This record gives sequence, C-alpha cells and structure tokens, in this order.
Amino acid sequence: MKGNKQRYLVSLCLVVLLMTMASCSNDFEPKEITWEHISIEHIQPEDDPQAGISYKFDIELPSTRNRSIITSIRNRLMEIIFAHDLFDDTLAIKYDNLNATITSYISHEKSLILRMADPNDPFYFWRWEEHITLKPLEANPTFLVFELKSYTYTGGAHDNFGTKYITFDAETGRIVHYTDLWMPDSIIALNHLLSDKLFEYKQNDANLDDAEFWIEDLFATDNFRITSDSIYFTYNPYEIAAYCYGEHTIGISTEEAMPYLRKSSVAFCYWTNNK
Repeated sequence: MKGNKQRYLVSLCLVVLLMTMASCSNDFEPKEITWEHISIEHIQPEDDPQAGISYKFDIELPSTRNRSIITSIRNRLMEIIFAHDLFDDTLAIKYDNLNATITSYISHEKSLILRMADPNDPFYFWRWEEHITLKPLEANPTFLVFELKSYTYTGGAHDNFGTKYITFDAETGRIVHYTDLWMPDSIIALNHLLSDKLFEYKQNDANLDDAEFWIEDLFATDNFRITSDSIYFTYNPYEIAAYCYGEHTIGISTEEAMPYLRKSSVAFCYWTNNK
C-alpha cells in the first residue's frame, strides 16, 4: 500500500511538472521580428520669436506583418503613444504608417496649441515642448518589454516627465498586468515587500529626505519591467514623492518573487526556462 502511494505521488509530481512546462512553452521566436525605427523633430519656424513649439519623436516599433500577434502589439503601442485611450481625439491613427501618424499628430496638436495662444495678450510669451521615445528593452520567446519615455512642457514652473514600461505576453500579444504575475492571495505580501524595499531605498540614499515621501506603504502597479534577475517597479514624479526627487525604481529579486508568482505567469516561465 505504501509503495502504491509513493508511485502515485511520483506520477502526480510528473503530471504537475509537465503541465507547468506546457504552460510555459511557446513557439514564438524574437528573430522573426523586424523593427521600424523613426526619428522626427519638428520645431516651430522662427517667424514668431516669442512662441516656440518643439516636437521630438524617437520610436522603434515591431514591423513584422505576417504574424497577427506582432501586429496586435504594434497597434496597441501606437494607441498608447498617441493617447488613444485618454482623449476623444479626432486623430486617426494609421497603424501601418508610423511616419504619417506622427506627422498627423504634430499637425493636429499644433493647431490646437496655436488656437490657445493670443498674440494680442500683453503677456503673450509661451513655449510648448513634447518629446516621446519608445524602444524595446527585451524580446524573448516569453514576453516583450517596451520603455516609453515622455517629456512635456506647456508653461508653468517646470516640465513634466515620466517612464512607462509596457510588457506583452509573446504568446497572446496581450499586455501583462501585475495581477497576471502574482497569485491573488500574494498581492498583500507583495505590497508589504515593496514597502520594506522602499524603507531600505530611502535609508541607503543620503540625498533622500524621508519627509518628502508622501507614503509609507508602497503598492504594486502595472509600471514594471522584468529582467533576468528581478522585477523592477517604477514610480514617476508626484506618484510617491515630490517632483524634485524624480523617478524611483524598486526591485524585487527572483528569489524574493518566485514563491508568490503564478506558475503560468511570464515571469515564472522566463526564469524557469533560463536557469
């Protein structure tokens, strides 16, 4: 009876292992991707020395068109870049023509800006800048990670800037949210771990004034990136601290994260397959 039980347990373990391996398998190959890189700069002509408009785009997108997943990823990135989800905009995104979309976006935004300016105002003097950079950080058989950096100045005391990381599942083409990585009952443990990391982060940097941080308990967000040995969460100006302290990045190592990850998550599969 004891021997039968042991054989049953061994068989069960093998089934679980095979199921985990199957959930992490994917026939996607990064070498199948070709990339489109466009850099465009537009500066307001100097016919009005008191006004300035500056647009800079440096964008690298996947351009392979014979795979529906890559096409879906490309289209979703373009929607994020041009704020398709945020504004009821009249801009029509040309998904197959990045250059035309950028040109249309600049023209569209410029017309709105010029309508807001009144040269007859005695205090008329203004400047408008928008710089956007998108580049791939990782493309492997499990996931793709893109880094989107933005800079804007529309008047006032200072500019605004930030970094957004977008992770795509290479098998489905869908955006990976942090809740897709962690087991549901581990989110609280994750937030406690991040809060402990924040405390260590502040203690290890003599330039950080604890009083300038607006929170003591840190929460996970979708602004993360996965590397070979960690998951890094990035918090932009004003999210957890004063603007003058800029961005803050808190890392959780592989060893710390693995006990809490879903076995089917891209992070678990990536780290398991690359040991």
